[in-house]
Amino acid sequence: MIKKFRIMKTLPAYVLGVCLALSCNTEALQLQSPVGSGAIGFSVLEGQDSGTKGIPATSDNVASLYADNVRVTAFRGTSEYIPSQMLYSPSGENALWHTSESYFWPESGSLDFWAWAPADLSVVFNDSRSALSFDYSLPAPDPEEKQDAVGQKDIVLTWIRANRDSYAGGVPLAFGHPLSSIVFRGGTLRDGIVRSISLRNVYGGGSCVFDGSDFVWTPSGGLLCFTQIFNAPVSSSQEGEPITMAGSTKGERCFMMIPQTLGDDACMDVVFDDGKQVRTYSHSLAGSVWKPGISHTYTISLSSETSDGISVEEIFDKYTKDHVSIRNNGETSVYIRAMIEANWVDAEGCIVAPCDIRKDGIILDFNMFSIGGRWTAHTDGFYYYKKAVRPGRKTYELFTSYIPGPVPVPGSHLEITVAAQAVEYDVNQKMAKQAWGSDIPVTGAVE
Repeated sequence: MIKKFRIMKTLPAYVLGVCLALSCNTEALQLQSPVGSGAIGFSVLEGQDSGTKGIPATSDNVASLYADNVRVTAFRGTSEYIPSQMLYSPSGENALWHTSESYFWPESGSLDFWAWAPADLSVVFNDSRSALSFDYSLPAPDPEEKQDAVGQKDIVLTWIRANRDSYAGGVPLAFGHPLSSIVFRGGTLRDGIVRSISLRNVYGGGSCVFDGSDFVWTPSGGLLCFTQIFNAPVSSSQEGEPITMAGSTKGERCFMMIPQTLGDDACMDVVFDDGKQVRTYSHSLAGSVWKPGISHTYTISLSSETSDGISVEEIFDKYTKDHVSIRNNGETSVYIRAMIEANWVDAEGCIVAPCDIRKDGIILDFNMFSIGGRWTAHTDGFYYYKKAVRPGRKTYELFTSYIPGPVPVPGSHLEITVAAQAVEYDVNQKMAKQAWGSDIPVTGAVE
């Protein structure tokens, strides 16, 4: 699921929006014949959508994690059954991934298998063998090269409990991703060159606890600035397309980041060259949440007008879009309106079916004025916030939860666009009425 944010005043304004897409492993596992009678083999889910892809963001880079670069161990209760060792890809008569020495299933009972890549990740198990932890730091920023993300790698881990009867044909290892990825796409752009993109005042290290299901991070160390030189030509015709690197490093790039809740000083800097001048545009990321295993796509829009404007905020967990609200990042009070558009799209980004979120799926707690809320659905298709919003504050949530309905076309995924616009406040709404129409459902009150 993806969302885009467009941030405007009366004219198009400088925009940074956040699109969240969860990685998930849904392909069926193809179990293969065992290595030998009673021997333990493994079936690694290859070709999966990584969600948080490394640098560069290609399937080959992700696949390299599994090419004899996986370490595995197994416990029976709290006792070590298979010591930590390398896992090797199928070769010769071995139809399964395997350890260098054969280990055999116990006659009864289950084993807890843990695996991780890269193999040199230093993991420590707790006394009950019910969780592991590890410390991890991204490669330190390089102030000279400013290609910090090139050295950032993906890491993956998995856990599964299995026994002789259920997985004699191979223990399936479906990896999860503890890091967050940050990628960039074009929104409403003008002709020019994106020289660089920086993530400033963010944590570059921390410790992670993995209980077989969830990754819980505690960031640590000082706040850092990570930068990539893009030198990427952009134009008004590439809306929705990746902002790619130029030259020999051409291709989509991403930052692999420590999951964290961003502090008040966190921001994104985009250096843009329009051929006349080079300017740095900054957008606050305060309060944003980078979650494990989620690819956060920032949609960058630039026009001749610049403003910190407004930002759309949400929580996105698995297949649920939650708590959508809009924050005023400017210096004056503003009226706000929002539009929601949803479509099912294929892997190439082409729309295969529309989605009306008020009819399809489950949407909870629309904060509508008609039932005592703050938002009003207007005839122009926008939702209007009743009161103007002061600087630094945000609206009440437009809705609290949305869960998509059944996938209409196999292999498609849902993209939801929340487009927010703002007009400077005045008690008689003169500017707002001129921009949006004389019958807009707003008042002169401010909150």
